[in-house]
Amino acid sequence: IHVITKENTVEETLSIYQRCEILYSMRRHGLIFAATQHTPVFALSGERNTLYTLNLLNLDEFLIDVKELKNKSSIHRLLSAYSKRGEIKEKICKSLPEIQKNTGNYARLVKEFLDTQ
Repeated sequence: IHVITKENTVEETLSIYQRCEILYSMRRHGLIFAATQHTPVFALSGERNTLYTLNLLNLDEFLIDVKELKNKSSIHRLLSAYSKRGEIKEKICKSLPEIQKNTGNYARLVKEFLDTQ
């Protein structure tokens, strides 16, 4: 486990995610940044937007609600995710192109709208 307190550039931040074997995170943007670098992720969810992110990546089974952390089976799922890093990475690689395409479409629509204002 590493705690990073230094303020980093986007490139430095992404390079950190590239070096991770797996990211366990409660933060949606951390999950997104790691996934864009093809780094396996496991979400500790306290909010719906974290669940939404994992749904987009087809990784629903790699998420537990933080309230379940006292549950022995949830802890087992969390720990066993490390051995499933390859499976998680494969799912990310399959899901990412469609997500990136949709994101590009959204950005284009926003740009078109702003250009008309």
